[in-house]
Amino acid sequence: LDKYNLEDKCDYINNDNVPSLYDMLYALNFDKLVGDRPTGFHGDFILDNILTHGGDFTLIDWRQDFNGSVDAGDMHYDIAKLNHNLTLTHKVLSEGLFTIDCNEPNHINVDVYIKKLNLDCKKRLKDFCVSSEIPYDEIEILTSLIWINMAPLHEHPLDMFLYYFGKHNLFLNLYCK
Repeated sequence: LDKYNLEDKCDYINNDNVPSLYDMLYALNFDKLVGDRPTGFHGDFILDNILTHGGDFTLIDWRQDFNGSVDAGDMHYDIAKLNHNLTLTHKVLSEGLFTIDCNEPNHINVDVYIKKLNLDCKKRLKDFCVSSEIPYDEIEILTSLIWINMAPLHEHPLDMFLYYFGKHNLFLNLYCK
């Protein structure tokens, strides 16, 4: 909002009347978004940081701490980072395989190319969460917050896409499930 001096207001995103970001953040129960207990963590658990060789996996680019803690983090955050990257891969974003259309005032349309394989992986991730008693709805909310949080770190038009895509997904996960 500060980057472009935007007003935090209700927007029509993909034909949905989406409340202000402030109103949606106020409606969140942040205590429910974190795991029940601290766990080991990666901090940037995305596809590019998972190497495979044969049947083995190696994780690279570990974060040095999680909000100041070097001993434990939040598995829900790591799962949300993976969920984010199954939706928005670096390749899709770097090749501009997303759209943001703001031709009408307060009417924004966002869309992104997602491979079917990634959608299948998201389904498996959801199944894993359900079978492990990890609340997937909360993972989806965290994923939306990750997109909103990373928006100002990117150049135009990706920054605006991430903001409105995150805002729309936060709305869908808070009010449409």
